[in-house]
Amino acid sequence: MPPPPVGVAPTPILFSLITIHLMMGITLFLQAVVITVAAFLITRYAGAKLAAFGTFLLSASYFVLINRSGPDPADGIYAAILSLLGFGALYLAICRFASVRFSRLLVYAAIPLGVVFIATSGPVGLHPLTLPTVTSSCIAIVTITTGVSLLKSDNRRFRVASYLTAAPMILFGLLVAFRLVISLVLEEAMLPGPTAPNLIAVMALFVLSFLWSVGFVLLINQRLQTDLDDLARNDALTELKNRRAMRESLEAALATRSDGCAIVLIDLDHFKHVNDRYGHAAGDRVLQTFAERALQTTRTQDEIGRWGGEEFLLMLRNTDVIEAHQIAERLRVEIAEQPVVLDNQEIKLTFSAGVSWFDDEASIDLALKAADDALYKAKESRNTVVVAEATPLDRRLSSA
Repeated sequence: MPPPPVGVAPTPILFSLITIHLMMGITLFLQAVVITVAAFLITRYAGAKLAAFGTFLLSASYFVLINRSGPDPADGIYAAILSLLGFGALYLAICRFASVRFSRLLVYAAIPLGVVFIATSGPVGLHPLTLPTVTSSCIAIVTITTGVSLLKSDNRRFRVASYLTAAPMILFGLLVAFRLVISLVLEEAMLPGPTAPNLIAVMALFVLSFLWSVGFVLLINQRLQTDLDDLARNDALTELKNRRAMRESLEAALATRSDGCAIVLIDLDHFKHVNDRYGHAAGDRVLQTFAERALQTTRTQDEIGRWGGEEFLLMLRNTDVIEAHQIAERLRVEIAEQPVVLDNQEIKLTFSAGVSWFDDEASIDLALKAADDALYKAKESRNTVVVAEATPLDRRLSSA
């Protein structure tokens, strides 16, 4: 990195730039170690190891500057390449972790061209400001794009951590961009060496990189917690809500002060025969097929879950028993008309269902009992839908 041009006095500083580079290198190295540990403890998430690799590259970019024995432009070139590659790796890591499509223009064009330009800037003998200007421009674009990509992702499962990760990256990119703008009127802003703008940039990276590294570790932790919660609430085979989650949905529906909910308790007909004749793998596929078709047929405000075994529970918000019966009939016809095809064999799939209704928390259990009684009657003839003879209100009045 060349010394400041003649006539430009270096800004007085409290610490040498080498000391600060050492501090940055160690800090980024420790951040990379923490992310690596998290990535290897929780191996299921794409992008975690790549984020650790990118942080290691950033750490290496500062260690390269520490080993200077004198003014050598090659050190600055190596550091700039490592830094740009490190931020590029972080961008890809965030995209992979958040399941966001990365920019092909950025990954396959901008970053490679930036690396090639930086690598060839030494032999060409460009102006001393060219290298830091090009490097800073690329880094500003990459970091801002990284943060924006994370914010635009479907981050409801890890919203707080995504903000903590994205905000420092965007802020750092904006600070780098601001420095580029200032350099248009104040040349010292982009000069290499122990200048005040360089020290401010390094200290900003020191603070903000710590924040986004902590944010990324929290991303992994929050996503893990969400996935564990999903495992506790969702059926692994059909990916529908399980009995516990459906019970919570029934209670939550009451909290919205709706006009009551209808419930449809469904039992697949002759399911034991499917398991005995075709095997349990075929039975699993039948359950999955039913779940997929039920989701396609029901309305967006409805919820369906696996109640247990071959039983499913359909919850219909703001729906009376008459409309619920019509919806259940439509689903029954849809299921019966499309056999499940496995290994060139057609498996006829039908179900029986009982319909009931509730309007307050006290009647949920009564409604479930009424639906179960109606299902029992439907099973006598199979492939039919039966409405409960008595509503939960009727049952409460009769027991009073």
